[in-house]
Parts: sequence; C-alpha cells; structure tokens
Amino acid sequence: MRSLFLPIMILLILASPVFCQISGEQTIDVNNIAVGLPDDIQVNIDIGVKTIHIIPKGKIEYGKIEIRKYDSVDIQSPPGTAYSYFSLNSNINKSLIKELFLEMEIKKSWMIEKDLDFIKLWRYSGNWSEIPIEITGVTNESILYESNITNISLKDFSYFSIAGDTFKLPKKIENTTKEIECINKTVSAEKNGRCIEFPNSCIPEGWTAVERCVPEEEIMALANIYRILYIILFAVVFFVIYKIYKFRKKDSYLHHRVMEDIFRKLKHHRK
Repeated sequence: MRSLFLPIMILLILASPVFCQISGEQTIDVNNIAVGLPDDIQVNIDIGVKTIHIIPKGKIEYGKIEIRKYDSVDIQSPPGTAYSYFSLNSNINKSLIKELFLEMEIKKSWMIEKDLDFIKLWRYSGNWSEIPIEITGVTNESILYESNITNISLKDFSYFSIAGDTFKLPKKIENTTKEIECINKTVSAEKNGRCIEFPNSCIPEGWTAVERCVPEEEIMALANIYRILYIILFAVVFFVIYKIYKFRKKDSYLHHRVMEDIFRKLKHHRK
C-alpha cells in the first residue's frame, strides 16, 4: 500500500489545475445567517467579482469562504483575453444554500483597451467550461454582470476565470462588400423587460435594440398619470350610473303616481 501512495499522489497533482503564485487572498466569515435571509459578501481583492450573494436554505451558523487570486495559469487559458484567475473554497454545506450568485463589475476602459465586446465566466474542472452570466446594469465606467453558481459545490477548490472576447462575425455580408463592425457608440437594448445601454453597437444575442431606455423616474411619472386617469374615469362612470339610477327611480315614482291617479279616476267614474 505504501508503495502505491506516492504514484497516486503524483497522479492527483498532475490531474489538478496548476495555478501560479497567489497574488491576493481573502477569507470571509459567514455566521448566523437565518433561513431565506439574503447576505451580500463583499470581495475586496481585484478579481472582477465584487459581491457573493447567498440565499440560505437552512440556517448557516458558522462558515468560511476563501478567495484566492492568481496572476496566471500553467495550463491552457480559456478562450479570449483573461481578466482574472481565482479560486473559491468554502466549508458551508451545499444543502444549506438555496441560491448562490457571483456579482461582477468589469471596467469599460479595460474592454475598450483590449478591443473586447463581451465577458464570459469560465470554470476549470479538467477543462474549461463556460458558466452562463447575465448583464444586470451599465454605469458610466463599468458593466455589471451576474452568474448563478448554485449548482457548483465549493467544498473543494473551484477555479474560475473571467475573460473577454469578441463577436466572431464574418468580415463581409453575402452579396455585398459592406464590412460588419461594432460601432463605438452607446446603444440601448431590451430583454425580458430590462433595458440597458451597451458601449457599442454589437449587442448580445437575445437583446433587441430600442431607441432609448426610459428612465425609471419617467416610468413612475407615467404610472402616476395613468393612475389619476383611472380614478377620474372611475368617478365619471360612477357618477353616470348614479344619475341613471336616480333618473329611473324618479321616473318609476312618477309612473306610479300616474297609475294611481288613473285608477282613482276610474274608481270615481264607476261611482
């Protein structure tokens, strides 16, 4: 058995990813989080991830999350231009976590400098696999992203990379000589009721370009106007119904009086 120990250890080391020297490290205590109560954990090292968002399924009494940043890797890099390499490790039982999100912020200046169009999140597990991310907002300086990593266990070190890439578009459109290029101007686009301003004309798949994003204040103002109009319309309809009711009641009363008068005259005539 002892003779097999060394070869097995060598195989395990060779099978694991080889990351270079650690250039940043942070250990975060996660204590006394009640069931269903979200907790935002701030990341203080520059890896592109700003917040780890946890929604517990069970009470987390005591836990730790370890974050390590690496300058580079001694394996094949993921596609595109790497922004960061990092690892996450936690002793929190996966059964206690309902949802786990990474909230990222990437500077526009870095994307422009590297001539990139979008960002991807990769995880290494024998090879690089892409993890879906969503754009959640755009500021004057940055683009905000979010990724749901609930299904990834952090019990063992999970290695990640944030990388930028460009759209793989053909140089020319069929039957024309016009070149396809991303114009560096702000373009508004909508998806699932969310509107975001993108830094160039090459918007991601699934988004629809619109003339402009309507500010939330303007939406609230329009909602208040519609609310007032509905109240006025309701008041007018109620008033009309009330008047009709009063008119019919009065008409019924007059009709009753006329009929009484007719019966009275008939009775008097018979006498």
